[in-house]
Amino acid sequence: MITDISSSINRSILCVIGITKKIRLLLTYSIYVTAITFIMNSSASATKNTVPDSPFGFTPAAVIPPFKYSLNNPYTFATDLGVRWDRSLNFVWTRIQPDLTTDQYDWPHDRQLRDAPHEIRLLANIMIGGPRHDARYGQYALSNRSFLPRDEQAYTKFVQNLVERYDGDGIADMPGLRVPIKYWQVDNEPPHGLNDYAAFLQMTYKAIKEADPNAKVLIGGVPGFPPVSQYIANFDRNYLPILDELGQFEEHCFDIFDLHWYGNATGDYLGIKDAYAHIQNALKERKLLPPDGVWITEMGAYSGDPSPKRILSFIDFPLQTEKQQAADLVKRNVYALSLGIKKIFMCFGITEGFKHTGGYFDFTGLIYDGRYDHDQGKGVKKLAYYTYKKMTEILEGSDWASIQTLQQKDDIHIYRLNKNGKAVWIAWNDSGTKTSVSLQLDNKQQQVIITESVPASSSGKNLTSSSVIFRKVDGNISTSSPPNLSFELNDVPVFIEER
Repeated sequence: MITDISSSINRSILCVIGITKKIRLLLTYSIYVTAITFIMNSSASATKNTVPDSPFGFTPAAVIPPFKYSLNNPYTFATDLGVRWDRSLNFVWTRIQPDLTTDQYDWPHDRQLRDAPHEIRLLANIMIGGPRHDARYGQYALSNRSFLPRDEQAYTKFVQNLVERYDGDGIADMPGLRVPIKYWQVDNEPPHGLNDYAAFLQMTYKAIKEADPNAKVLIGGVPGFPPVSQYIANFDRNYLPILDELGQFEEHCFDIFDLHWYGNATGDYLGIKDAYAHIQNALKERKLLPPDGVWITEMGAYSGDPSPKRILSFIDFPLQTEKQQAADLVKRNVYALSLGIKKIFMCFGITEGFKHTGGYFDFTGLIYDGRYDHDQGKGVKKLAYYTYKKMTEILEGSDWASIQTLQQKDDIHIYRLNKNGKAVWIAWNDSGTKTSVSLQLDNKQQQVIITESVPASSSGKNLTSSSVIFRKVDGNISTSSPPNLSFELNDVPVFIEER
């Protein structure tokens, strides 16, 4: 009896111990899963907040030959500047599949993609190539200068293989792929003399989505220069017919709309508003408003003296200083973002040099290339380099949906953002004279620091990373409730940060 009771007790104890072990194992597993989930979600959240939501990009952000520096990585400058988006990859069918009788492809961009850092996101362009010169690829003839490929099946297969190689899903991916490509743009600045872009976009869109349903597709960008009246006239004449054709399709053939905007540093940035509004109305009328918004993948600001000055019959680009370029760069980014545009890609390139003909795009870089008058020497960083870096340092991580326009009157611009629970204001004055302005703060305890966005120097030539000085601006906070911040404002934008 006692033995039976003892055995029963032992079995009960063992059972309890077994249950306890199982509970411990379950608890340990639960904690492990929770921790892993938390880490993954935190990582995904951090990535979402610091990269896809960032508006700061360059076309291109990679610095590659023939502009040679002693760089360990083509993205060295981009990461230093705080650039988060790169538009430098052009996948051209005629180059990638030189022999249409086989399914063999050349992938010349693999090396650059292996160097892409994790903090960069990629926007790539898909192009058919030169159908004018190779009848095997395009339906190009005097009677029909078309975007459409001669062999639709071969082109579709090329697009699907291209997207699959770089989508990062682990299936047929490029060996050593670090950063997948999830954003694809179909051609650049159509129609440039060709017909059937809408059908070409539809065909390419379907092929991209079949290979990667999560990919985002950008329509080719609206081309043109200020003044805005000429820009809108060009849009209506050449681009509007494309939208008319797209409006007849059952499916929406793009996720993101793209427009390009350039000009001088003396107010051309303001034309974005009317151009954007006109395009938005055209999209709305045709029920083509993009689900993922509007980007500007080409935005220019220059220093120097483009020659010949008159690039087009209605445009004149005068000599501009480094300071003008730097100040204009901030205005272009902040003003466009205040209108609801999602991302801004400065163009052309971080380094100077495009066609090396002395034209506009040879002067838009942030680092000199050693050519032409007013050049301070190859590799010298302009003031705009330090300004861009300061802009991303202060504004990156902001809640971009929170941007508010506080003033756009009498040449005074004041905008507000929220960053990590604190306010950041950006302000400038286009009147040409220093003006006293007032800004209402939230409460009496709010303390701020006001910093000019352009370094205190006439040129970046004698500056180094350790010698760059951004002037602090004095301000007075009133004792009223709510208090007002008063300070002097000129044409150089300032950042006002809540401490």
